[in-house]
Amino acid sequence: VCTAVIARRFADYKRHIMPFQDMPFFESLLRRKRIQLVIAGKPHYHHKEMVNRWNEIYGRSLYLPGLAVLPNYELDQSKLLKAGSDLWIQMPRYPQEACGTSWMSAFLDGSLVLTTPGTGMDQIPQELYFLFGQDVSGPDVGEQDFRDLQAFKSKLLNVLELFYHEPDIWYGRTLAAKQYAEHYLVGERMLQDYHEKLY
Repeated sequence: VCTAVIARRFADYKRHIMPFQDMPFFESLLRRKRIQLVIAGKPHYHHKEMVNRWNEIYGRSLYLPGLAVLPNYELDQSKLLKAGSDLWIQMPRYPQEACGTSWMSAFLDGSLVLTTPGTGMDQIPQELYFLFGQDVSGPDVGEQDFRDLQAFKSKLLNVLELFYHEPDIWYGRTLAAKQYAEHYLVGERMLQDYHEKLY
């Protein structure tokens, strides 16, 4: 079963709850074993709305097969989740993510990434990740989230088709992503660029 992970600080603009905004669609994928999802995070205890949303997702995991919710997200847990995932999902509301970096280590562990624009992915080859959603911010956040949800569902179905029906292409991409990360997404390359291009 395709194992997907959503793991990050639990904040509103990161939109952990997006898959649950169309429960019939998402529950069907889980019950048919098209996907299994691990959600890990940690809402700030003073942010009551995020705590309530976290508890709601946890409650759903008690009866939905293939949905696991892990509290107290930390770096050690992050490393295990990246190593065990097929698909790393990040869905922050554009343009509120300065530059997501969790996908870099996901690549190193052989996981592909499904993401919204504006998370730093535009610096790498497009065939190494799956992009969905708008790259413009709208005055109506609700409308932006709705459009991104429709794009997410459509892209997720395409990703699952590739995973199940084109395994050679899938694993070729995971290897390419890993090799790209090992060569370019490392401190040595950063320092070399700084020395040669800036210093």
